Amino acid sequence: MKTLTLTLAATLMLTLASPAQQAGQGFGSTKLAPGAPAPLLTDIEMLKGEAPGEWQPGHVYVLDFWATWCAPCIDSIPHMSSIQRRFADQNVHVIGTAIWPRKGMTPTREFVTDYDELMQYSVAMDVGRRTGRDFMEAAGQYGIPFVMVVDGEGKIAWMGHPMDDLEGVLKEVVDGDFDRVAYEARKKERMDQADVLFKEFQAAVQVQDWTVLADITEQMVQLDPGMFGQFAFYHYVALERMGLKEKAASYGRVAVETTLHDKLADLERIAWLIVDPRTEQTAEERDLDLALMAAQRADVLTRHKHPSVLDTLARVHFLKGHLDEAVELQRRAVVSVEDGALRTQLQGRMDEYLRARDAEDT
Repeated sequence: MKTLTLTLAATLMLTLASPAQQAGQGFGSTKLAPGAPAPLLTDIEMLKGEAPGEWQPGHVYVLDFWATWCAPCIDSIPHMSSIQRRFADQNVHVIGTAIWPRKGMTPTREFVTDYDELMQYSVAMDVGRRTGRDFMEAAGQYGIPFVMVVDGEGKIAWMGHPMDDLEGVLKEVVDGDFDRVAYEARKKERMDQADVLFKEFQAAVQVQDWTVLADITEQMVQLDPGMFGQFAFYHYVALERMGLKEKAASYGRVAVETTLHDKLADLERIAWLIVDPRTEQTAEERDLDLALMAAQRADVLTRHKHPSVLDTLARVHFLKGHLDEAVELQRRAVVSVEDGALRTQLQGRMDEYLRARDAEDT
């Protein structure tokens, strides 16, 4: 369920894709690209909200392609809800479009019902795999989550990962002054800089040079907080490994309130990094207040429904001695999953918290 510990942090850093890979560069020739007329979103079944029909002049559509089997897609849901709220009064319509179903996944309809409060935007489901073909495959894209922005003229204005500079792009598209050529030039410049830094990042990880890593990750975040905000987490890790506890604590708090505020996966990573039972730290050495900040924000983003987040938050309360809160949160985590192995793992921690509470009462 969760694997991040201080001893494993450097290994996990290596799993990051390069900035070029994150940006989706190098897909070869495609027929659907920014500037082209967008296909109509017709081969869908609406699960929430109304079907768009024709692209309405002056309206902007954010098509978020996702699937229930895709963990990063789930992590980006709070961000997409935030985007819809942010632009709700500016004729911007977010449509989560489920594609590429797999055997054994949580059925899309069931997922949307369970996470109705979390998904604060329209949701559609592909019919006959035609939407995935006409949009994603036509654009040479084979990884999700992935977003296409359709501008007020019914043309593709932008394509990219939902956690890239989507909000910045939308501001310009809504204002009618989005210059695709200029944007792509700026983006290429940032990508070139980021690729150089990323290679240095990987080299520093190999030798666990935390001082260099702290410097590189800070540069990455400054280069583009929206696109490379996840490096704030790795900057925090580097400061921790350097023994700069106060600096790490201060940076972590600022990051949770700013750069990582809507980045669900990284919020949970910070919290679990601190409370992981396999971490060789005493309770006094753990920054439980920061863990609580991060876990509570993640819980808000997921509308108090995500079992992994509930499990993390319960662990924070357990270590802080809030045993009633820990038991109740863990109970909710246990009942929210059906998977046997995961449920057993969660129940194991539940039993630990119950024993601790019983011992306190005697």
